[in-house]
Amino acid sequence: MTPGDVQDRFRREELGRFLRTRRSAIDPADRGLAVGGRRRARGLLREEVAQLAGLSATWYTFLEQGRDIRPSAGTLDQIATVLALSPDERRFLHAMASGRAVPAQAEDGPRADLVPSIAESLRQSPHPFYASNLSGDVLAWNDAAAEWFTDFGALPGRRSLVRWLLTEPEARERLVDWADHVRDTVARMRVVFADRPDDDRLRAAVLELRESSPDFVRWWDEQRVLENRSWLRRMRHPVHGRRDFRVTVLRAVDDNSTSYLLHVPVTGTDLPADG
Repeated sequence: MTPGDVQDRFRREELGRFLRTRRSAIDPADRGLAVGGRRRARGLLREEVAQLAGLSATWYTFLEQGRDIRPSAGTLDQIATVLALSPDERRFLHAMASGRAVPAQAEDGPRADLVPSIAESLRQSPHPFYASNLSGDVLAWNDAAAEWFTDFGALPGRRSLVRWLLTEPEARERLVDWADHVRDTVARMRVVFADRPDDDRLRAAVLELRESSPDFVRWWDEQRVLENRSWLRRMRHPVHGRRDFRVTVLRAVDDNSTSYLLHVPVTGTDLPADG
């Protein structure tokens, strides 16, 4: 037995234990089942879960026993509904059944107080910070970000950082490796789009950028993808000169629709301004 086989077996056994504890917590009466006579166990029986979910009792028993079966996402959702699973428990069920992490879904927008409170805590930082949504619109920033990038408050409409990067001459002045940097930004945006193909705002942002920037069209159509990991951003300032920043992306556990980008200077990379 390979290490992968051992891991799969452990995962399936844990899935079975999880299902047993969840069904034991359900009152049969809440599911419209008769509860007369003595029951041999608390909660729902396996046969009752299968019946309520429209499944074979044998198949569901195999699932709880940790047999190597591959339930569909729809079948797992039926079981989750019968067991009254919370959103977190539902994601856990899908992850344990598939062996793949299932990310939390982004909310329609951040909690009203979350972005301002985080932004306020970082406002006095001497290093650039800004928060952006899934479409790349800047929601909050500090003075250092305005100094090194641009006056975000003066940007039209939704304050699209991606549009600024692609269309403003100032962006080419500030980013040392402008083409490589923006090409990578487009590749990161493609990953976000793939995760949320039904997001109307994100789709509108992509269409708008296709209309306004030939560079975006060229790089978007390359089909490159990059995850939103830490990266190096090399910048140029007319007064402060050259500086490299390590960009770290943070997200709140209860709001993965907003990214908080912190720029930490890389020691020993500063160069004086030209002239």
